[in-house]
Amino acid sequence: VDTRGLGGSRGMASSILGRILAIVLAVAAAGRLGLGVIAYRTANALERPSYSVVRQLGGGVELRRYSPYLIAETSVRADSMREASGKGFREVAGYVFGKNRPATKMAMTAPVRMSSDPRGGVPSTTRVSFVLEKSYSRRTAPAPLRGQDVRVRSVAPHLLAARSF
Repeated sequence: VDTRGLGGSRGMASSILGRILAIVLAVAAAGRLGLGVIAYRTANALERPSYSVVRQLGGGVELRRYSPYLIAETSVRADSMREASGKGFREVAGYVFGKNRPATKMAMTAPVRMSSDPRGGVPSTTRVSFVLEKSYSRRTAPAPLRGQDVRVRSVAPHLLAARSF
């Protein structure tokens, strides 16, 4: 029995599998890159509060003067920032996506704001808020549902140092 040709067949099969694996990896990498570009464009297309740049501070940081805007906000007491941000995000997202009166679905905006009061110890209180679309005023913004821990409030004009990602 002549088995000299079997090594060649195995080498050929191995080479074909290697090529298939390389193609699959290239397609997966291209898909991941494409999704990243789509996510970047979507995030940059979101409505944001209006501001003017007062001064460039260096290192990519700029001092911004923000105009007033509305937010939908909740406060959450939790043992960790991760737990609080998850609960708060779900509560406010529910309001924005239609759990309000009159069941209005609002557009997503940026940024999602979070702040925690470190003086309170553990558990601490974390505030999570979404900026509302500019088309809403305190009078026209949908009302939170009864029992929902969401309030709509105005944010006064302010200065903020920011770095874009």
